[in-house]
Amino acid sequence: MRRAAALFLLLAACSASSPAPVDPDAPLSVAARAGKAIYQRGLAGDRPVAGKLAIGVALEGAAAACARCHGADGSGSSEGGRVAPALLPHLLFGQRGYDRAALARALGDGVDPAGRPLDSLMPRYRLEGAAIDALHAYLQRLATDVDPGVEADRIHVGTVLPAGRAGKAVLQALETAVAEVNAAGGIYRRRLVLVLASDPGAIAEEVLVLVAPAATVLPASVPAIGPLLPREEDPLGLTFDLVRAPAASAAEATAAIEVLAEALRRAGARPTRAAVVRALESLHRFETTGLPPLGFGPNRRLGIRQPPPGPAAPAAPPTPAAAARATR
Repeated sequence: MRRAAALFLLLAACSASSPAPVDPDAPLSVAARAGKAIYQRGLAGDRPVAGKLAIGVALEGAAAACARCHGADGSGSSEGGRVAPALLPHLLFGQRGYDRAALARALGDGVDPAGRPLDSLMPRYRLEGAAIDALHAYLQRLATDVDPGVEADRIHVGTVLPAGRAGKAVLQALETAVAEVNAAGGIYRRRLVLVLASDPGAIAEEVLVLVAPAATVLPASVPAIGPLLPREEDPLGLTFDLVRAPAASAAEATAAIEVLAEALRRAGARPTRAAVVRALESLHRFETTGLPPLGFGPNRRLGIRQPPPGPAAPAAPPTPAAAARATR
């Protein structure tokens, strides 16, 4: 009888410390969507997340986003010999014993569930209770979160074609470039599928990214790879323009697919829009079929350009490891 009672108590303790089963096909809750913005972009509502390293370096917004060190898919990363551990739910809430209260202490005080100090490169955040609740909800879905346009065997890519003959030439170039990617095995065994639309807003929840869209009003949440018409608003910095041009030519459309394919390879087997953006920012002197080598960066969204006169562009937000090295 005592053994049965002890076994019952052990099972109850285990179930209390483990996250509830998550339906991988269920849409994110309102709280989890808010947590996703914190994790992926460093935004709590309409305000940037603020944190500080143990050495006193302040971080804000995208520089303070969890994904910057732990990866968009939570698989972790390493830099300069320092490791940002994976945050997948079975590890975080299972093996390491985190719950909502322990997560709050880790974020605010920099200690793990046993009270041991975390790495000095882990920022100490100033987050309100609702923001911690949201991040806790999203971390439980991190392993199953999939952005629009991604399926088990395909990735949907949207475009808006210019009118007339130019549109036909661009479409042919896009289809040919997509076919070449797919003939080579696709991206992590997923083939690219081109989705045509007259209104990019109509396909915002169907595609992962837009390529060479002939439109000035683009969905605020969807990355776009140009050549692009001037985008009226781009609050999240999702416009990546290959070259300043009034509209895409066939060669530029081909280059856009080549750039996208490389970004998807770098984004990994579980591509997200945030991961694609970071992968695009990592491209330097990337060679395409018909354009000069191009590159982007956290503060650079034009792939091919002449160095502008005057003062240099502002530096990219430092990673915590880079910030720590700068103070030595």
